Amino acid sequence: MGVSNALELMYTAELFDATKAQRIGLVSRVVPNDDLMKIARELANKIVQQPPLSVELTKKMVWRSLFDKLARQIDLETDSTRICRQSEDHRESVRAFLEKKPSPSYKGK
Repeated sequence: MGVSNALELMYTAELFDATKAQRIGLVSRVVPNDDLMKIARELANKIVQQPPLSVELTKKMVWRSLFDKLARQIDLETDSTRICRQSEDHRESVRAFLEKKPSPSYKGK
């Protein structure tokens, strides 16, 4: 949402609706209340289909990037890329892609 929007909201304590929350990047999407759990489950299912190691390291990198120095972040991203590229999940993903097959079931290894 950016520093300027965050500061404006904190300084003014302005109330706003879901549409504005999405427009300024506070939330990624707005859905009808009746569809919330269905859409949340669909998103969770998409995430769980990804390699667990990649999801875990991506989450760690994003959160650390908010607080770490650039050099440390680059080191973390380099290490994470190396770890993922050496994983069984990566080898299986590449094989499936080259063979034009669906993504495999990931094992987090």
